Order: sequence, then C-alpha cells, then structure tokens
Amino acid sequence: MRAFWSFIPIASLQLLKGFVIVHRIFFNKIVNAEQMVNAFNPKNNIVVRWCAMRALGMCCTTMKPEDPNLLKLLSTCIPLACPLLVETKGDTLGLCLETILLSISVNEKIAIQVEPSVTALLLSIWERNTGSSMITEAINEILVMLSRIQGCAQSVLSRSVPYMIRVVTQAASGRIGRNQLGVVERAIDLLSMMMQEWKGTSIPKPFFAVIEPLFKLMLTTEDNSALQSGTSLITHFLKRSKAEMLSGKVGGRPALEIIGRILARLLDDKIPDLAACYAGGLVKELVFNYAKELGGKMTNNLIRAVVCRLLTAEHPALIEDLVGNV
Repeated sequence: MRAFWSFIPIASLQLLKGFVIVHRIFFNKIVNAEQMVNAFNPKNNIVVRWCAMRALGMCCTTMKPEDPNLLKLLSTCIPLACPLLVETKGDTLGLCLETILLSISVNEKIAIQVEPSVTALLLSIWERNTGSSMITEAINEILVMLSRIQGCAQSVLSRSVPYMIRVVTQAASGRIGRNQLGVVERAIDLLSMMMQEWKGTSIPKPFFAVIEPLFKLMLTTEDNSALQSGTSLITHFLKRSKAEMLSGKVGGRPALEIIGRILARLLDDKIPDLAACYAGGLVKELVFNYAKELGGKMTNNLIRAVVCRLLTAEHPALIEDLVGNV
C-alpha cells in the first residue's frame, strides 16, 4: 500500500513544509534553528523559502532582542535570505523587504555585520524596480535605518549617495522618461533623509556632488514632486553647511545666487501651487540665517515675492507653508 504522502503533489508538500516552520513559531513559539537555515537552501521550492523569510520575521517579534539564540540565527539567516529578494517580485518582495528591515533593526552588531552585502543588493533591486514606489520606498526605509547606525553609516552613504546622485543627474539631463518621474523624487528624498540622519558636524563630501545637477533640475523640470523634494534638500544643505553654501559656486556663479533664481521660479504663479509648497521653509532659512550675506535689498525682495505669491495661491498647503514660515 502506498504511503499517504505519495498522493500529495510535490508542490503541496513543499508548501506544507513551509507552513510547518511558520506554524511552530507563531502558535507554539518553537524555533528550530537548523530547520530554519535548511529552509533557505536555494534548492528548496521558493514557497518554502518565502515561509522561512516569514518565520524569520516572526522570530524577531517573539524572541527577546538580546537573546543570543536570536542573534546567532539572524547572523546566519540574513545572508541566506538576501538572495531570495532577487527572485521575488511585487507584493511578495515588499513583504520580504519588511522582514529584512525587521531583522537588521534588532541589533546594531547584526546590522553592521550584514550591511555591505545588504546595501549592495538593495541598490541593485532599487535600480530594477524604479517604477514601483512601494519597493523603492521600502528600500529607502532600510537604507535610512542603516545610515542611523554609527558603525555602518559611512559605508551606506559611500554606496548609496553616488547612485542617487546619478538618478538626479540623469533627470537634469532629460534622460528619465515621464513614466519614471517618481523615481527622481524618491532618490532626492533618500538623500534628504540620510542627510538628516547624519550625526557628524559637517555633511560628508559625497553629498555635495548632487548640488550642480540638483540646481539644474530645479530650474528646468516640470515634475512637481521633484520640485517639492528638491526644495527640501536645498533647505537641508543651507541648514547644515552654511560655509560651503556661501563659498560654493556652480557653473561659475555663487550658489546663493542660483538658489535665488530657483526661489524666483518656485514663487512664480506659473508654477503649480503644489510644486512650490515647500518654498516657505527655504525662504525662512535664507531670511533668518543668511540675511547678512544676502543684504537688505535681496531679503526684502524675497519677502515681497512671498506676499505676491500669497495673493495668487489657492492650494491650502502652499498658503499654510508661506504664512507659517515667513
């Protein structure tokens, strides 16, 4: 007589195998480390490895962060889990990225240990999924989390910043299609978030390479979201690197002069209200911290431009931004 298992399709057995791993952790709080490691074997059906990924995330929520067994499990399983990201797409990839975020946020030592391979892999996935806001934003969240950790912040920046600058440069040169415009916003947002998280007194030099293509983009793009994000990034530069912004030149012209041209464009009523809704914060930074360098005439012109823009503004977000900041 044939065994009962012989009547179950192979795919169903693989699914059952994965389900057992998840069931033991979720209901019984039983973690079999050897079984978990074996489940990530590339020879296994992808369903089993997806279940193993899900189980890994459950371990992070059911076990204490300081548990040495959890730390050992993570240091072993995260490198095994990462290749699965390459084979996965869509919503399932989003769920796998959530598990990676949860896993590396448990312990800084684990994050530092796996960061080099994780960052490189995430950037390659980011590049292949530029059309998906869900995937690129999930990856941004992981990269920002890693950039908060002193032991790997420099490494994350050295890998991530050049790639995001390349995206901005391509956009400024008109080499990004309309169907990919959202990727520019997300690249600029990642640079802004990483700059905010940087704990040093001065911004690392790699960031400054974005200024020239960013200024060019801000003076030419019709992408409202890129204008919003770009305005925010310029404001961060002014807040955190006054000396460099005062002495810096782009195309032979002072950086502050070009920022003035960007603001004039943002405050022009031909630009949609939503595209300019962060302009108030930029004006505030210039008026309060750069007034001496700008001079009384330039400062008054900025305030006058804000008042004129308020007369034509219709969107509540722009009105609130201008009134609240200036």
